[in-house]
Amino acid sequence: MAGSYREVLEYLYNLESFGMKLGLGSISRLLAELGSPEKSFRSVHIGGTNGKGSVCAFASSILSSSGFRVGMYTSPHLSTFRERIQVDGQLISEEEVVNCFNRVFEKAEMLKGELMVTYFEFVTAISFLHFRDRNVDFAVVEVGLGGRLDATNVIVPEVCAITHIALEHTEHLGNDLLSIAGEKAGIIKKGIPVVTAETRQDVLNLFSSVCKSKSSELLPVDNMFRADIISSGIDCLEMRVSGDYDYHLKVRLLGRHQARNVLVALCIAHALQSRGFGLANYAIRNGIESARWPGRIEVISRAPLVILDGAHNPDGMSALAGFARESISSKIILVLGISENKDIESMAGQVAFADEIIFCRARYRGADPWMILRHFPGVKARIIEDVVQAVKAAISDAKEKESAVIVSGSLFVVGEARTLWSNEKD
Repeated sequence: MAGSYREVLEYLYNLESFGMKLGLGSISRLLAELGSPEKSFRSVHIGGTNGKGSVCAFASSILSSSGFRVGMYTSPHLSTFRERIQVDGQLISEEEVVNCFNRVFEKAEMLKGELMVTYFEFVTAISFLHFRDRNVDFAVVEVGLGGRLDATNVIVPEVCAITHIALEHTEHLGNDLLSIAGEKAGIIKKGIPVVTAETRQDVLNLFSSVCKSKSSELLPVDNMFRADIISSGIDCLEMRVSGDYDYHLKVRLLGRHQARNVLVALCIAHALQSRGFGLANYAIRNGIESARWPGRIEVISRAPLVILDGAHNPDGMSALAGFARESISSKIILVLGISENKDIESMAGQVAFADEIIFCRARYRGADPWMILRHFPGVKARIIEDVVQAVKAAISDAKEKESAVIVSGSLFVVGEARTLWSNEKD
């Protein structure tokens, strides 16, 4: 049992050091002992490779704008563990973390001889307990890893969504896109509509086959809506959406790539409408326009311009590069730290937008910056291992050179950098 928030974090982070264990047996038994809190609310389940968190933010905001009490469960966090579990945009309090932890811990100890509860299973149970305690109407739940065997896959949602498939976590999910897509498709439930932003025909064929076997409707976003981007800058993404209902949107989440995430969220909302939930189109628009998602092309300073973006794979870095080329006219100093076991070589091919790079290393899972540097021959670069010191040096240089600063490569790097502007940290 824990008496303080710090003790909870110490226990959970010690659990994380034991690694992960994919499968639903332990989490199902644990939740049953807790009175099945996952059955106390309706849910939206969101998987995929990139864009899951942004879609969660859009979907949660739409549901809140429609008058529902909404829980949101995402991972990882940037600055504080409490970011993972929110209700109506409010982070779970330290006291609520301790309260829910102790109840989960009691059941986990009781089952100790039968099963081992992992870090992610423990946190998932805490989040579902909190949502039941707060009487949420809906929970928007992000898949942690893969889908089929992810601890969140115990829920039976009203709608599920799969954003996009790319190579990731190949040691757990498979070495090719179709193997990974098969794992992601594991969140598809009998009779539940499936929204996807995927465009590859072989992946769509796989999803279609799974949906057919489960009598579920597949809803590719391109069959429902079309997005035309009016402008993409550092103030907003302005776009027109045409389909069964037309929208003119000014989106606070930046970058052209967010247009696809907007379409996924709109398709989720319209799928919920078709299932009888009262989501007015004006509330859907307001929800999209008011959504925020920190650490994803987030303009955190304007003098000098400083942008934080958690791109941590080639697709994410490509989206950031596109935004930088289109929206930033000044020279760019890139503060870059990449996590271990990432495709550094492919990410390196996407950062030609940077005029100078400062390599750093996150305290958690950070790859050796000297090793990363070897993938960037001929680049004007230096190494400052500490993230905060690297960002401070970049800002100082940017003021002298009238340049912009982008901090990227890892959500953990962005989380450390963000502490320069936020007191919300563990």
